[in-house]
Amino acid sequence: MLATFGFIDPANPHHACCLNKSFNSLKQAPHAYISQFLEFILSIGFKVSKCDPTLFIFNKWFEMEYMLLYVDDINLTASTTTLLCCIINSFQQEFAMTDLGPLHYFLPSHHCSQEKYAAEIQGHAKMTNCNPRSNVIKATAKLTAKGGRPVADPSPYRNLVSTLRHLTLTHPDIITHAMQQAWLRMHYPQEHTVVCE
Repeated sequence: MLATFGFIDPANPHHACCLNKSFNSLKQAPHAYISQFLEFILSIGFKVSKCDPTLFIFNKWFEMEYMLLYVDDINLTASTTTLLCCIINSFQQEFAMTDLGPLHYFLPSHHCSQEKYAAEIQGHAKMTNCNPRSNVIKATAKLTAKGGRPVADPSPYRNLVSTLRHLTLTHPDIITHAMQQAWLRMHYPQEHTVVCE
């Protein structure tokens, strides 16, 4: 029995269509794309790195090129500009690709650092010139539950707490307790004072 998807050829009602390439909306599309891409790059001389399956190395005579795949992005670096341009041209002839130019920022996969993210949060909160502390808050410190005036506009406080929460991924020892205390006041932010028990 044939499954139909809304199209039946009146001249050949019992025939099925064979797709020459996959549609983007099909769940098999990413697998079909990566299979075709891998087949092409291996055919032009790239080899898969033994330490990372997303890293590919091209080595011919004294020229080298490294290619790192990240989902549908490709990071390329080469020993010469001529080799780099040659590889990019061969990719563009085979696939619909856009050269975005030099890479400006890249988060390496082997070391997770959120220094840039933390600096952006400081700038957004207008706290770039604040004095740094070795610890944000003492483990025994708690925000007082009463006596504080309600904050006029709670949106900046809530946005700041939400963005700071992501820093606990790399600095759980520093800010987890402080974040927990701030998170408890999300529904009704007040101008609190800190007390140590």
